[in-house]
Amino acid sequence: MEEQQKTNGSDMEENSNDSQSTENDGIALDNNVNEDKSDPKKDDEQKKEVGKEVEEDRFMAALSYLGILVLIPLLIKKDDEFVQFHAKQGVVLLVIWFVGMILFMIPIMGQLLALAILVLNVIALIQALNGKRWEIPIIGEYAKKIKL
Repeated sequence: MEEQQKTNGSDMEENSNDSQSTENDGIALDNNVNEDKSDPKKDDEQKKEVGKEVEEDRFMAALSYLGILVLIPLLIKKDDEFVQFHAKQGVVLLVIWFVGMILFMIPIMGQLLALAILVLNVIALIQALNGKRWEIPIIGEYAKKIKL
């Protein structure tokens, strides 16, 4: 009986030691995580500054795919390569839309062409809002040739 109590007592000590070591390991891990972090205030300020600029650029790029509003980013953001990329594609889409108005009157074929251009316009708008440079197939090649 005494032997069982001694065995149970030593088992309990081992369990308590194991739990302490895992707790200490957890604390050590937490300390390492805290040491790796930089100053969160500085990071937040930098993100806000960059975020505003990127947000404005994405908005301006999206305007490029809203018909005649392509003139706004084209004239205002002349030095921003991302915005100009989308503005040039928007100009090509606008020209195709105006020239295509005659073709759009043709039954079925004209309607499919109008739908295709509309779909490309919407996809490009979404890509611009997501901050991505998506080159529209075929149209993107003509947009690259535009020099402003």
